[in-house]
Parts: sequence; structure tokens; C-alpha cells
Amino acid sequence: MRDVTTDTHASDEAGETPSTETPDTEQSASSKASNAGGTGMSRADWHDTMTVEGGGRRWGWMLGLVGSTAVLAVAGVLMAINLPGGTTLAGTSVASVDDAPAALQEAAGTLTSLPLRFSTDAGTELVRTGGDLGLTVDVRGTISPIEQGLPSISAWLRRLPSGPLAAPLQLEPYDGDVLTEVAAAVTAEPINAELDVRASGIDTTPGVDGLDVTSEDVRQALDTALDTIETTDPSTWPETLEVTVAGSTVAPPVTQADIDAVGEVVDRLEAAEVVVTGEVILPADPEADEDEESSEERRGPQAITLSRSELRQLVDVAVDAEAPEGERLRLVPDPDGTPGRLVALMDLARVRPEVTAHVENRSPTPTTDDDPTDVSDITGDLVLDEVEPGFEPDREATLAQVIDAALAGGGEVEIVGETDSEVSLADMGIVEPISTFTSYYTAGQSRVQNIRRIAEIVDGVIVPAGEAFEVNHFVGRRTVENGFTVGGAILDGELVSDIGGGVSQFATTFFNAAWFAGIELVDFKAHSFYFSRYPPGREATINYPNVNLEIRNDTPYDILIDTDSNETSVTVTFWSTPYWDVQTVMGPCGCGGSFRITNERILTAPGGQPVTEEYTTTYSVPR
Repeated sequence: MRDVTTDTHASDEAGETPSTETPDTEQSASSKASNAGGTGMSRADWHDTMTVEGGGRRWGWMLGLVGSTAVLAVAGVLMAINLPGGTTLAGTSVASVDDAPAALQEAAGTLTSLPLRFSTDAGTELVRTGGDLGLTVDVRGTISPIEQGLPSISAWLRRLPSGPLAAPLQLEPYDGDVLTEVAAAVTAEPINAELDVRASGIDTTPGVDGLDVTSEDVRQALDTALDTIETTDPSTWPETLEVTVAGSTVAPPVTQADIDAVGEVVDRLEAAEVVVTGEVILPADPEADEDEESSEERRGPQAITLSRSELRQLVDVAVDAEAPEGERLRLVPDPDGTPGRLVALMDLARVRPEVTAHVENRSPTPTTDDDPTDVSDITGDLVLDEVEPGFEPDREATLAQVIDAALAGGGEVEIVGETDSEVSLADMGIVEPISTFTSYYTAGQSRVQNIRRIAEIVDGVIVPAGEAFEVNHFVGRRTVENGFTVGGAILDGELVSDIGGGVSQFATTFFNAAWFAGIELVDFKAHSFYFSRYPPGREATINYPNVNLEIRNDTPYDILIDTDSNETSVTVTFWSTPYWDVQTVMGPCGCGGSFRITNERILTAPGGQPVTEEYTTTYSVPR
């Protein structure tokens, strides 16, 4: 369609201007007629006036020759201008060159809106219109074949034996950028063969060849497709012109040979017996007697034997495209796919560093005239006493050792990890006081000993971020051997004497420090009846073993519990990093006899919205 050679027979000699002179035959006849008559008559007068005498056969022959030549001359001129019947331009019938613009306009318009579908054996496809592709009619090149030799008799005579002319549609050169864009769109990347190792088994997927298509491939395909319509009437063109593009086949990097090789490795892996062991925290046995070791959390060895499906879960398949064929797939640990039993075992093996710390040079205890919740005047020096290294399991390293053991035929693997002994209080978020509370009592009472003893036991406790602390069971049963004595207590709504009586005042002090720290109040119980030394509805009691006081540190930072007591007061201060903004709204209080009060704690986390908690307490009168 695009490369048509121009006919050089526009004149008898290349570059010669087509002749418009009267043929020599006609000139001779005219000359002879003039000489014969000598009258200067025109050819129109010959038929009526000329008389042929003697020698008539010679003159008749000459007159016949003159007439035939004239007819041929006129016909030649007319036929050279009016194209031979059946001549087409870009598939449209044209009677003369004057019809060319309309024919080309029809072809150009149809071409602009014609959809062309580029497709490959790889299944890739792209549809663009001729206008999208920038296809443009070459007007000069398309018209040139039908203009050659006009108007000359010699050109007309040459056309007589060849019959009608079909001048094909010619296009301007394609846009190289468009060809490149189409090539990229129909290029197909090869797809690697795949092996997927799952707990349920192994799935394989064969590879798929790709196809690399160049702009030259697109150019050739476009030429071939357009050749099918270059001499056909645009009204008969297909609704969509199919352009089949060839290309070069590209094999995928990973082939069946790689699948087969790694499949054999997986077979060895899942056939092995591997035992994983670790020193873990063993949970307390709730059915064990109190004096049995298993009644409390403790560290001890634990082991699990991995099943075939669990061994498969340990691995993923990685691709190394640069490796030789047959070695391009390899097994690697898959930490995200670690079996649940192994995850649980490693979690139990995790040990936080055991840190002990205390506060020195505390600021003086607030007096009864001071705000017992004000932390602005609390000072002291944080002291790190001792760090017992912790243990952080390394999941990926452990999995790698398990895989190596399995591929070696099986064996026992101990959980791998890092021992962490480099820690500071600042690293833990323990940097300043975030809440405090002080309560007061009368000196000399037996209950004072119990209050000061429980404060001493709790002093220095560190509650890690995200973990809970329960006062009652941390302190344990209140006994004389543990430093407690007889004091006043409430039992079944009655005032009684009991060893450890008075520890509830510490519980209330602790509860208020937790309240103003904003941390979660998991489990607590108010006194049965109201004591004026406590904030109404914002207090707590404890009794071993079933009346508990539990908090949870729901901040990102560890909390150090610092306690201080003297003959007339006990103070609990939480040291950490400020997190919760706490607002307190105390409800109306009858504060005598039987009454009910509802208090609110409004908490706002950094960047969060306020959350309101309501706490309702009902008091009765002692029996």
C-alpha cells in the first residue's frame, strides 16, 4: 500500500512535457487538401463541394485516412482526460482525475474511524482506531498512478490493452513512537513455572513462554493488514481490521527442570523427624496444691515434634534467575508461615529482662493540706539496681536451623535467640512521675504496720507495657511470718479483727494512683460502707484470696511503682512517660448512711478523642 512505483510513461521521453500538437497525419491531410483545391476552404466545406474526377480511388483512400485519423485524435484526447472505464482510486470508482478528492476524502474518513485489533499468539491484544495510530493518506502517492501521461494519445494507446486501472490507497510513513507503544502493549512477559509449598501439600504450575514484539514487527503486520483493503471500496471494509503481529518467543527463567529439582528437596524435608526444644515459661497448674511447684509460673524445658504439614509450612520458595537451570528455585524460611505450635513455643521462650529499680531522694510526703494527686512537686532519683538478661527468640534463625536439620535427615533443634542485657530505665519509658496519691491514718494503730508492710512489698514493682499486675496475689497471704499483724477488717459486712487488717487503705491509695495514671482498672471492689478518709466511690479493698485489685498497663511504656510510708501516711507514685490525659468528675455524694455515687473518668490518648468511663458505687451501713 505504501511503496508504489510511479509510471514514468507520462511522455515519450523522461521529463518531456506531454505534446498538445495536432498529429502529423492530420497536418498532411490538411496540406494535401489545400493544395488540391487551392481555395483555402475549411474541412467543413469538403463534403458538400468537392468533386472527384479521374483518379477517384486515390482521393477516396486519402479522404478516408484523413477522417479516421481525426476521429482517433479526438478520441485519444478525450480518453486521456476521462479515465478508462472501471478505473478505481483507493477502491472508489473514478471517471476522471477531478473525482480523486472525493474518493480520497471518503477513504481518509473511513480510515480514521476504522478500529484495528492488534493480536498475538500469546493472547495479548490491543484495539486502536486509525486516528489513534495517526494513519494519514499520502494524497500525492495515491493519485499519481492515474495522472501519468495525461493528456497524451500515446498514454491512452498504452492503456487500451491493459484495461481499467486500480490505484491503491497510499499512506504516509507510520509514527515510530506509535509503533513502539503498540509493540510494548502486545509484548507478553514470560511466566515462571511455580511450586507452592502448603501445609496441605505441593502445588505446581507450568511456565508460560513470553513474546517479545518490536516496532518493526508491528510495522510489518500493519503493512500486511492494510494491503488487504488498499484497493477495496471503503464501504466494504471490515468493521474491525485484524492485525496479526508476530514476535520472538521468550522462554521463562524458571522451567519444569527447576520445579523437579526443588520438589525433590521438599520430599526430603517433609520425610524428616525434627524435634524443637526450648526453655520456656510453664503456666501455673490451677489444680495443683499451693505448696506444689506447679502451682506457680516457672521456667522449664518443653519440646514439640513437627509434623509433615508443619514442616511444609516452614518454607517458601525463592527464585534466583541468575542460577543455572535446575537450580533457580530454592527453599527459604517463611517466618509468616510458622506453624501455630512453634509460634506458641517461641513465645513461651521469650523472657523480658528482669529489671529492679527504686527511687532515691524522694520529695517530702504531702501534708493533709496538699493536693494528694499533684505530681508537679514530686521529685526523686531513679536508680537501676540490677538487670537479669532476657531472651528474645529469633524466629527466622530458628526456622533455618529446623530446615537444615530436616534436610539432613532430622534431629533436635533448640530455639535460637538473643540475650538482652543492655537496657536502661529510659529505654523502658520510665522517666518521670505520671501520677501519685497519698492517704493518711492515725499513728500507733496496729493496722499501720500492715499498711507499711504491704507498701514495702509492692515498692519497686515494674509493670511492663501491655501487661497486668494484681496486688492481692503478688503480696500473697497475709501472715505473721510475712510481717503482718492483727488489724481491723470487714468480713461479710461486719467490722472484725484479722491478720493484715488495714491493707485496704494501701489498696485505695494504689487504686487512686492507677486512676490518675489513666491505665485500665481491670478488677476492683469498693468497701461495703463508706470511710471518710477515702474519696467516695474512688476506693478499693482487697482480701486474700478472692477480693482482688488488678490493673493493666495499656500504655506503650513500662511503669515503676514507687511506694513511701511513714507513721501517718502512705504514698504510691507511678513513674513512666505521660500518655493518658485524665479528667475526673465526682458525682454528688450524700456521704452518710446508705447512698450511691457515680464518678466519671474522662481519658484522652495522644491524638485521640475523649472516652468517658462511669463508675457507680453503692454503700450500706455497718451491721
